[in-house]
Amino acid sequence: MSNRHQYPFNGVCFNFHDRLLDCEEKKNMITFYGQSMSFHCHKQLLTHHSTYFNSETQENLKIELNEHTEADFHYHFLQISHGVRSKVSLLKDLFGVTKAQKYGLDNVHQLIDQETKWNSCMVGFFFPCAIRLGLRHWLASFLREQETIEELKWQLERVDLETIPGEMMKECVKRFFEFVIPNKHFC
Repeated sequence: MSNRHQYPFNGVCFNFHDRLLDCEEKKNMITFYGQSMSFHCHKQLLTHHSTYFNSETQENLKIELNEHTEADFHYHFLQISHGVRSKVSLLKDLFGVTKAQKYGLDNVHQLIDQETKWNSCMVGFFFPCAIRLGLRHWLASFLREQETIEELKWQLERVDLETIPGEMMKECVKRFFEFVIPNKHFC
């Protein structure tokens, strides 16, 4: 196996470097391409989970990628989109979340959110980004780790409160009340 197929996916990964055998005949392929690299996958899975990829077309789909910086991240995103679990890489997973949002792959967004919650450190600099990307699972864990109202206040001052989605705002308010009214259980 060449080096281009060896990635840290617990020994399992899909081959997105080679075209599908019957793609010209069946028109069942999506190609993500850049100047020096391309990835090929079957239409069926991505069109099943998202309307972004038009499965009605009778042609193979081609989607242009930003060049080299996006290639490795996109490969990682495609593996996750096809159900392969991997080690969390915060930068790659943030890229994956933005692509999942762009392509309307809510299942991938949720999977990355949950994996980020379990496997990444709860670093405060990430808070505004987590809010913007809608990482609700990560946010809930992060809020539980805030030990004082001052810590929570400092985090909230870093974001525009008007832009926080409703469910995420409820989590922040709940944690705030837990500090203000101790020994109460908020559901």
